[in-house]
Amino acid sequence: MKGSSVNPLETEWHHLVVFPQEHTSSSYQAIAMILKEKIVLCDDLEQKKLAKSAGASGIIFQNEKSQPFAHDYDEVPSVGINSKQAKKIHDEISKAKKKKRGGQLKAKIYQSIMVDNEKHFNAAKFSGRGPNPVTNQILKPDLVAAVVDICVLHFTNRGTYTLKAGTSYACPFVAAKAALIKLEFEKKSLKPSPAWMHSALITTASHFEEMVDDSFAIGAGIVNSVEALDPGLIYDLKEEDHAKFLYGQGYDKELTEIFKCMIDIKTKIEAWELNYPSLTIAVPRGNTIYFKEIYRCVTHVGSTSCSYEAKVISRITTKGIIITVELEILHFPVMNTVVLRVDPEHWIPEVVTARLEWRGKEGDKQRIEKSPIVIVMKD
Repeated sequence: MKGSSVNPLETEWHHLVVFPQEHTSSSYQAIAMILKEKIVLCDDLEQKKLAKSAGASGIIFQNEKSQPFAHDYDEVPSVGINSKQAKKIHDEISKAKKKKRGGQLKAKIYQSIMVDNEKHFNAAKFSGRGPNPVTNQILKPDLVAAVVDICVLHFTNRGTYTLKAGTSYACPFVAAKAALIKLEFEKKSLKPSPAWMHSALITTASHFEEMVDDSFAIGAGIVNSVEALDPGLIYDLKEEDHAKFLYGQGYDKELTEIFKCMIDIKTKIEAWELNYPSLTIAVPRGNTIYFKEIYRCVTHVGSTSCSYEAKVISRITTKGIIITVELEILHFPVMNTVVLRVDPEHWIPEVVTARLEWRGKEGDKQRIEKSPIVIVMKD
């Protein structure tokens, strides 16, 4: 049976026992007598902690949330499995107890091996996903960053490396990267707005065809720490644009308190009118023909003049949807306004994903700036 584990050492066969449910509230000594030097099957992480402290030789535990990632690496060999695998083990233990040998099953947690995981770009099951609860016309999430099971240098009595995980890691990672992007812009004597850093992170995110998750799980892709420092195109937004959007979402009194310098702004704009790096289109359910034009303004922030050519890429071929770009070639240093036309002629699935790529060359550097496109059905 295969599970998720980081165990670099050879192990031995040991008796397999189930964490005793009837002893959950018993004394520590009573639990230790049952679990010591055994491989223990645990239902959750709390039982795993108790088994470890009781002197278990190995631990098999259920952890649906972290699959297919290895969850932990510590002094006790352990392996994470799903609920179906756990049921199989319970069934085998029950069968063994009915035999004359008294249910003395043995188990071994083998030394971990590295395997080619075709789904290694998965977003963790506990990762926050879209659609956006405020409006389904802004993609959630913008992008993703590494967070689960980061390999770090850490001295233990089992080796020099360990795995650490925590959902708090992705946010400071992206925030630090945004600060570095701002610094790079300022080195070029530019005055970047917060939207510049936001745009740079999204348009340069790494997107791999091996990614099996949809855009509501990974957004534009994985943060590219190197490319984000030198984006070619920027989607800019001003503070008043955000105020107009919030006003369009029904906020009024709150805006006068937050944007005190903009209390005269009463212009409403829809979410798709924001000059956002991603594009999300909500198609009314039941429409046989629907047409939408979306405008975006892009600015080249490279050091030399450059031209970009547009290309729309879709992983799913849907005959009923036509996506076209009015200005297929951008020439800089002038500012360019792009019109994206979406024309679903027939019925479409609940969600269709694509991306708009701007491909250009600046000196010796090839540039590909990407914007995710998501088309969703709405009631």
